[in-house]
Amino acid sequence: MAKQDRTSDLVGLLSADRERVESEWIDSVAGSLKGRISKAEVDRELRELYAALLEARGRGGGGPPRPPT
Repeated sequence: MAKQDRTSDLVGLLSADRERVESEWIDSVAGSLKGRISKAEVDRELRELYAALLEARGRGGGGPPRPPT
């Protein structure tokens, strides 16, 4: 399978089940932090991270970060 096909498949799966994945991820992280930050803050940060992940994978990103120029 070509890299582009795998990337498209991953983005498709993450997008299709986005609400469930985000919700379970948020619950898991918030529980592990034991109140050190609010669940609302965890929710906001992880949803932003998830969106950025989907955007990067959708553009074909996924390699190591490049140093700033």
